[in-house]
Amino acid sequence: MTSGYGAGMTGQRIFLAGVFLTPFMRVLVLPGVGFSVGDALLIAGALVVLFKRVPRRPPRRRSGVWFTVFAIPGALLVVGTLASALFNQMASSAATIALTSQYAVGFWLLPAVLTQQSEREIVSAAKAFLYGLAASVMLGLGILVFLPSLAATLTEQGWLISTYAGRQGLFSGIGELSRMAAAAVPIVYYLTVRRHITIRKAMLLLGTVGVALIITRSGSGSLIAIAAVAVVAVLHLLSLPLLRDQLQRGVTVRVASALVAGLALMYGVVSEVDRRTASTYGQAFTERVTSPLRQGGVDSVGSAEIRLDLIDEGWRVVGDHMLTGIGPGLFIPESIYAQGVHVVPLLLWAETGILPLLGWIVFIVAVAAVALASRRKAPVAAVCALGVLTAFVGINLTTTYMYPRGFLLPLMLAIFLLRDRELAVVDSEDLPPKLAARPAGPGGSAAPSRRLSDRSRSSVGTGSGVRRSEASRSRHGNSKIDRSDGSS
Repeated sequence: MTSGYGAGMTGQRIFLAGVFLTPFMRVLVLPGVGFSVGDALLIAGALVVLFKRVPRRPPRRRSGVWFTVFAIPGALLVVGTLASALFNQMASSAATIALTSQYAVGFWLLPAVLTQQSEREIVSAAKAFLYGLAASVMLGLGILVFLPSLAATLTEQGWLISTYAGRQGLFSGIGELSRMAAAAVPIVYYLTVRRHITIRKAMLLLGTVGVALIITRSGSGSLIAIAAVAVVAVLHLLSLPLLRDQLQRGVTVRVASALVAGLALMYGVVSEVDRRTASTYGQAFTERVTSPLRQGGVDSVGSAEIRLDLIDEGWRVVGDHMLTGIGPGLFIPESIYAQGVHVVPLLLWAETGILPLLGWIVFIVAVAAVALASRRKAPVAAVCALGVLTAFVGINLTTTYMYPRGFLLPLMLAIFLLRDRELAVVDSEDLPPKLAARPAGPGGSAAPSRRLSDRSRSSVGTGSGVRRSEASRSRHGNSKIDRSDGSS
């Protein structure tokens, strides 16, 4: 077994496969459980990575972030759910087990894995999530357009989700797909500004996000995406003075070009799908989302009226069961609509009491505090984290649950990208010429990101560090300097 960040690369590949399959959450699902093959790969990869790397104590800062942002809120959520189930004898045991296990995985296991990973590996996970989202949308649309008989079969099996008025959720579900697409926008921004992806890839990813919002015809998903884009745009402009000179040059034009090209791609794809399938995704989106928003405001978009009635029901339940709730899984049977409140904090309070509500509040405040504290050291990552947090809060105010990995995972990745300054990936454009031209190691991978950033910072001022490094490589054949640390 190798040491350092190169340990457990098999587990890392399994973990990345699970991340990639995040948008395929309806594929190969255990009946009645909702546990998919992507869940299995994600958890298996996480356990292997932890087993391989747990002897290495993570840096204190990363341990502190994990403890404050994830461990404490997770404990409040788990303990509060169990206490509510014990106090309310009619509580659903299946719902209790499902909730506590989801919280344990989402707030303890996955963040613990991410603390053990280098910034390059976090970037690879972010790319895997975005590429999986794009693959699910394009593959699903390809099947709908070119293989209608297969689409009908997959819809019967529950793999392609199609509901009333032709709204498509593809391999995720309507709500899940639209909200994942909204949360993906700030991550595309980060990868574009940091030059981890090209303008062309950013265009394709943003176009895919737009297509996902159109075919789901989700009013809440569209509003969340608009809010996330607005937050990223404002914070980006405010953060420009904090960026290094190398990143300032043309960065706004770079991001704006990707956004405009993505919108053009979205329009072209939706128009072609409508033409080939005789459907009206574009027109239906306008009728269900755009026109009501222009005429009557947010209250008239989509199913807002029913959601407002559910909120009234939730407040009535909270008034009668403020401390412990009515019990996990009991709100839906009591609702006249047989649905849960589409506001996560209110649903937590109504079903499981005050402790899970406090856990949710602590989580949101902690994420915002960590992102704001990192704004000067890692301005691009901070903009990304605050943008994803905006999307996450919007998701929590428009859905009935927050623990699916498609909702939590983007925020986790954004939080750990805040280590951008401590474990900085120094792009080749930002390096001095000699360091930028340094050859790869024997395994074909780049040198450790932290060592590289330390050398570049120490040598930029005088230039002597670069010359000594070059002389050392010429004498020793690069054998020590280019040793890989398992960066992706």
